[in-house]
Amino acid sequence: MQHPARTELWAILRLAGPLIASQLAHMLMVLTDTLMMARLSPEALAGGGLGAASYSFVSIFCIGVIAAVGTLVAIRQGAGDIEGAARLTQAGLWLAWLMALVAGLLLWNLKPLLLLFGQTESNVHAAGQFLLILPFALPGYLSFMALRGFTSAIGRATPVMVISLGGTVANFLLNYALITGMFGLPKLGLVGIGLVTAIVANCMAVALAWHIKRHPPTPPTRCARACPG
Repeated sequence: MQHPARTELWAILRLAGPLIASQLAHMLMVLTDTLMMARLSPEALAGGGLGAASYSFVSIFCIGVIAAVGTLVAIRQGAGDIEGAARLTQAGLWLAWLMALVAGLLLWNLKPLLLLFGQTESNVHAAGQFLLILPFALPGYLSFMALRGFTSAIGRATPVMVISLGGTVANFLLNYALITGMFGLPKLGLVGIGLVTAIVANCMAVALAWHIKRHPPTPPTRCARACPG
């Protein structure tokens, strides 16, 4: 007979391990973007860093709100109300899309504020290039966070890890291709880095939604039925 504490520890590690790996994968994507900026030029790194810092400031606020949704989902699941957990997840998705819209409008209109804070015209211009397409990553990234809260609540963290690691690899390969012009692709510079991040973030959200649709909880919830696929 297993010791209860050992059993609980293993259950925690089995859930937390993939989530930790997923978070590390997201951090690695940020590192990849920074390294790719450095390959362009010191000026691109300075301007891209300014854009990335602005994006992080806004996105971290949004992520904090969505993380609270995940906590509420876990509470409903713990109470045995999986339909309630699914309803909260759907509400979280709507909230994610609304916040992504507001955040995008803010990021696209940051230039006067950055200049007011004393940033140089060249840095602000480079930051604007990076932020031209990057805000389109927010709907996917925030949706992924909302769906991650649901899958974690029902004890399925492994797909989150697999999709995150796959996204990290895709982010590196696509970034490198658009920086160096591999396979005849255009060299898009900072715009390309933002484009790749947006593509990967939205594909990750679609992949996790597809997984929930293909492998729904038993019985299937409204969240699983609403997912594409």
